Amino acid sequence: MRWLRLAMTWSLQERQTYMIHRQEKRRLEMKAARTSFVSLHRNAATYPNQYNGVETLVYNDSGIAYDMAENVDAELAKLGFENLGVEVRKNLAVLRRTNMPAILVETGFIDSDKDNYLFDYNFEQIADAIARGIDETIRA
Repeated sequence: MRWLRLAMTWSLQERQTYMIHRQEKRRLEMKAARTSFVSLHRNAATYPNQYNGVETLVYNDSGIAYDMAENVDAELAKLGFENLGVEVRKNLAVLRRTNMPAILVETGFIDSDKDNYLFDYNFEQIADAIARGIDETIRA
């Protein structure tokens, strides 16, 4: 697998959340000249353990971003996550306002015991699975 370059726009440090401003994200995006934008999240349900699994959100139901989303979900499913599939979400600014293929990966439900176990004990494997899904798309 070729090397993937990452630019982090959010991190959790000392129990405080730091986010960069949207214009700064855009500036980094343009400066970096990346080929795709991948946003990682955890999903949540109304009730604990109501749902489990991974899904990836995209702006359109075709194209490179959609293919990448399918590949990432398939790789994450190999780790034991239920594959909830790809969902089109035109209302998300992170997908709508990005000038490159963009996906938002929901890496399991934060209120699911099963997903939390997989997330806690397979963190590196999750990162590798996402990278494999991206790489598979880029190579196609």
